[in-house]
Amino acid sequence: MEIVFTSSNGLTSRLIRWFTRSKVSHVLLHVYEYFIFEANGTSVQIRPWIDVKNIKARFTLNEEAVPRDIVDFCVQESMKEFGKGYDWLGIIGFAYCIFMERIFKKDVRNPFAQQSSYWCSELVAFFLNKINTYKNINLTLRPDDFSPEDLIELLRSRPDIFKEIK
Repeated sequence: MEIVFTSSNGLTSRLIRWFTRSKVSHVLLHVYEYFIFEANGTSVQIRPWIDVKNIKARFTLNEEAVPRDIVDFCVQESMKEFGKGYDWLGIIGFAYCIFMERIFKKDVRNPFAQQSSYWCSELVAFFLNKINTYKNINLTLRPDDFSPEDLIELLRSRPDIFKEIK
């Protein structure tokens, strides 16, 4: 299982990178050998690994910190979110959070966060929170205001749990 970060030259990707001041615009889970699990512009989906392009960063979980059986269980639990919608309203709320932080230096919660849909980093944060539930790794995320860049920073700050694949 890997956490994979990507970007593209598409308009949406460029807007996300500009707004979040990031080099990446998308994050997904590479599960099993040939499949990815992601929230893209339409819904939470399972797609072929071969579709993934423009990889910018990849991380695995340190098996000493998080045993494989817990990772597999949490992947299965997260897959129950398959088919749920893309959280466009939550994205608007996330943009509001960024605006409030940059302009007014206020840390606000996403007013439009939805429990029944996800954007990409929200889905990966959901997965990581599942892992924390079953194997306390001192990692609790607020998924409704997390960008792919926020996730990269978090994963890089915890080499005891996550290993970056170069």
